[in-house]
Amino acid sequence: ENINVTGEKYTNNKPEDIAINPLRLSARFSTSDCATYSSKQIDLTIGAFIGKQSKLDWKHERLLPVDISYGHYDARTIVLNIPEGYTLSDNYKKLDRAIYDTDNESTAQAAFIVKTEVKDGKLYIYCTEYYKQLHYEVSEYPSILKVWNAACDFNDVKIALIKD
Repeated sequence: ENINVTGEKYTNNKPEDIAINPLRLSARFSTSDCATYSSKQIDLTIGAFIGKQSKLDWKHERLLPVDISYGHYDARTIVLNIPEGYTLSDNYKKLDRAIYDTDNESTAQAAFIVKTEVKDGKLYIYCTEYYKQLHYEVSEYPSILKVWNAACDFNDVKIALIKD
């Protein structure tokens, strides 16, 4: 993919920050690889900006439990500048989602959550993904699979910018 990255800034990247403060990366990305242009609109595969996610299949009976090496929490913020002369289509609202490994959000050990807001000519996409539990029994596999695949499904989500 053709991506231009500028203004990289890292915080909490010193040895004394390990396991205490979250590593933070801020940068500007620009690319045309995720866009399809027509005379009336621009279609953006906005979900690709969280990075490639792998889809897990469940073709055979699960025989062994799932062990995750370490828990982790990813918080991503994507800011899309809405170009002058364009309006964000209402289809951006389909980005919002909350998928948990349980039916009860307060007891969830894994989640994929996306929330959006539009302000000051920009679309803000807040994407949170976390895995707290390190061991899932075979019977719990469908629950964790649902969260893993939600991130993968998000990779293909498109939004449209409509020419005024």
